[in-house]
Amino acid sequence: MDQVWRQTFTMHSETESFQELLEKTKKTIDLILSKFKKPYIAYSGGKDSCVLLDLILHINPKIIVFHWDYGPNLIPRIIEYRLINNAFKIGAERFIYVTSDRYLTNQKYVWYKDFLDKELPKLSKAGFDLSFIGLRAEESIIRAIKTKNILSHDKYMCNAFPLRDWTYRDVYAYLLKNKIPYLEKHYDKYSKLMGYDKSRFVTFHDPEFSQLTECVDGILMYKHKYDDIN
Repeated sequence: MDQVWRQTFTMHSETESFQELLEKTKKTIDLILSKFKKPYIAYSGGKDSCVLLDLILHINPKIIVFHWDYGPNLIPRIIEYRLINNAFKIGAERFIYVTSDRYLTNQKYVWYKDFLDKELPKLSKAGFDLSFIGLRAEESIIRAIKTKNILSHDKYMCNAFPLRDWTYRDVYAYLLKNKIPYLEKHYDKYSKLMGYDKSRFVTFHDPEFSQLTECVDGILMYKHKYDDIN
């Protein structure tokens, strides 16, 4: 991250509006934790997920952190290793790592069907009653609708979106202010082309942002194709 952006986000972290948002979010997380018996954090490894992980671990350091591996065709292995390592650096003590047998055996699969149809029922059966998810309304119309309420119920359990009202400025301000490890190299590359407000880790694997992938990954980012391997 260049010095101008770093200074911009650092200055934002000192504003009264950010401090108010931060305190409000902490109180929301604390209240949610008090109402559920067995919550977990859904950790993707993206920047929002890292912020959410740090916030919750400061309140409940023993909470379980669940990570779903999207597979080598969607997430380069070096990035997968880094995001797992980041979770432990942030402080995760109880880390559940789950992957799909399908891509391990070179079978075709749709990652969200494997996750929704297999893993969520298992988590529900194991007694988990709440999933903390780091989605933000600012990212897209779909996410704004999905996170309309801080708490929402699906067929398996309740979902919580404490970062619902955070902006990208808030996210980077928190990361820099608290020196939280995240995939900085990845975000910086994309941000130079798309802006820090649009750069997403999820671009690699989420159909919601597929319109970005072909252009950015296939053409504009071609010169960086092997950066994370070398």
